[in-house]
Amino acid sequence: MFKIYSKISAILLLLTLIGFSLFKLSTIKAQESPTEIPTPNTKISVTPSNDVEEIRKAVSEKVKEKLGEITSSTPRKASWTGTISRIDPTQIVIDTPKGPRNINVSDDTTVINSKRIKIDLAKLVQGDSILCLGYTSSDKPDSLDTKRIIVYDPKTIIRQQIVLGKIVDVSQTTSILVLIPNNNKNLQYQIKTDIKTILNDNQNKKLKTDSLVTGKKIVAIIQPDPKIANTFYASRLIFMDAPIPSTTPSPTPTPASQN
Repeated sequence: MFKIYSKISAILLLLTLIGFSLFKLSTIKAQESPTEIPTPNTKISVTPSNDVEEIRKAVSEKVKEKLGEITSSTPRKASWTGTISRIDPTQIVIDTPKGPRNINVSDDTTVINSKRIKIDLAKLVQGDSILCLGYTSSDKPDSLDTKRIIVYDPKTIIRQQIVLGKIVDVSQTTSILVLIPNNNKNLQYQIKTDIKTILNDNQNKKLKTDSLVTGKKIVAIIQPDPKIANTFYASRLIFMDAPIPSTTPSPTPTPASQN
């Protein structure tokens, strides 16, 4: 984020310098031009200087270039699923319906197996089906800087969907929430939860149902609810937001007793 602010500051400084240059250039041009007293029949026309036009074009191109660099390098949250086809020390390649994708991994990448147990990255093997959570950017659309990998059995979730989105409404009378997916802002999922629904934060810590509030970004593993039309049942909800630090006050130390 600091880099983005630095780039914006650089653009503003560039515009200030160019504006000052344009002012000085127009002043010099005005001084060089002979003074002409207009008559009633004189037609006054203003023709921009070629030098000024060139500077304006250069400024416009430079601003577009800088803005393009900022927007292309801004990371955004993403989740991908696929089957592992290759494993390297710092990168995993998965096969997806959209083609192969590169999963960048590091010592900070958390791996959870199908039994919801944390395992070493080295335990992953070719053929594993995995859900990858992390960050991507428009300049590297086929590469994901992965923070978390979840191994799953595709046979058990044939009818399930994995949706990444934001909670926009939570019912106060029923255990139903509304989720809008990131890839389609015009679509809404009505999702039902119950006591069997597993809630985890992005560190795999269990959460309570009071964590379901409007505005939270989650990954929902859902399947159609056969009892309620146009409703999905959530078997698991993973919160993408950073965990809230504990606000429990530290105990006040008591004076040591004198012997």
